[in-house]
Amino acid sequence: VSVGDFNGDGMQDLAVANFYSDNVSILLGIITDVTFADESFVFDGTAKSLEITGTLPAGTSVAYTNNSRTDVGQQEVTATITGSNYTTLELKADLTITKATTTGITFTAESFVYDGSAKSLAISGTLPAGTSVAYTNNSRTDVGQQEVTATITGSNYTTLELKADLTITKATTTGITFTAESFVYDGSAKSLVITGTLPAGTSVSY
Repeated sequence: VSVGDFNGDGMQDLAVANFYSDNVSILLGIITDVTFADESFVFDGTAKSLEITGTLPAGTSVAYTNNSRTDVGQQEVTATITGSNYTTLELKADLTITKATTTGITFTAESFVYDGSAKSLAISGTLPAGTSVAYTNNSRTDVGQQEVTATITGSNYTTLELKADLTITKATTTGITFTAESFVYDGSAKSLVITGTLPAGTSVSY
């Protein structure tokens, strides 16, 4: 083995004698002080990539393979550094996109006065692109209260579960009158009755 600058590039090379083939192999300068590290990014809808760190020697360049990712997941990226006076250096690192958190969405309890129609709750705010909301237990007509769940999902977002109460309160009966009346005695029983139309589901007792 012999060390020297055999190609005149200012870098030390190795000359190695090959025992079986009676010739000499020249190992050109080795690239050092360049690193390629794993990185993780939170999903934001834009493509992410990795870069080497360090200074490339003059006369070398880097080419990347599989070095762009937008959606959540992980992939291996290859950085290949080449130069006519250097041994090719291949580096690998993982590019990772993690799920984002859904923000700007609220889910508020609401109360409705009974009117015979089904009531429901809805989230407020704008869902990020690629997400959707599904409701559970989100319809009530009669008086009472129930807990509603809104679940927001998307492949690039952490699942968000929100809860709120849906309440139906009693309505006031209107349009009914009950008026005093006077009758002249005629030997038969007299009685009074309400006037107006009773709402569906109500009854009167005297």
